[in-house]
Amino acid sequence: MAEPEDYEARMELQLKKLSPGVYLILVHLAFDDEQMNAVTAEHDTYNNPWRKADFDFFTN
Repeated sequence: MAEPEDYEARMELQLKKLSPGVYLILVHLAFDDEQMNAVTAEHDTYNNPWRKADFDFFTN
């Protein structure tokens, strides 16, 4: 998993590697707010900064 500050570059690199075809991309979108921080507390592998990075990348 990429750090939030490296997320955009890493995601662009991965998407450019895809050959023509059909793909399903699952994202874990979330706002960086108190509720999501509580839900993802102690989950370093899918915590709020990562979900916010998904949100920022795919809504940009």
